[in-house]
Amino acid sequence: MLRRILVSTLLAAGVSLGCGGTEPQADEAVTGQQKAGLVDACSRLQGRGCGPFSELPCVFSDGTPGTCYCQDIPFNQWQCTTLD
Repeated sequence: MLRRILVSTLLAAGVSLGCGGTEPQADEAVTGQQKAGLVDACSRLQGRGCGPFSELPCVFSDGTPGTCYCQDIPFNQWQCTTLD
């Protein structure tokens, strides 16, 4: 019984810490350049294994935006193209 109460208390504390809070200030906000860093490089994805019916945005080494799609079975490798 005591264990159940402790676990419930810890879960409630963990959930309450994750909720609410303040919004980031202007200097703390994620910039567009930082967001671009979250997009994978097309060259890193090209030819690697993937799950069928997947598609991801990517950026080529020259900065050109692109998209990678997973080839159909039995190939299951990323193929990347530019967005023109």
